Amino acid sequence: MLSSKSASVFRHHFLAFVIEELEGEVNITEGINQGLSKEILLNFFGAAIVEIVEAWLTNGITESTQVIAEQVGVLLDRNF
Repeated sequence: MLSSKSASVFRHHFLAFVIEELEGEVNITEGINQGLSKEILLNFFGAAIVEIVEAWLTNGITESTQVIAEQVGVLLDRNF
């Protein structure tokens, strides 16, 4: 799936989906992200999530899905 010509189309749609899901979680008016660009934050963390999923699918990450989900959740909690 990720090695075909449509991989970039899939990645683009998946990134758009992830960004849409994160959008309600980003607060740039106060706290740790105050004054930062919402667009940059969403693209940064969206791309990170897409890369983690892609690495897991291509066996680049051997951790269990539970460990991956927990650790990504911790990282997101620290930054949102």
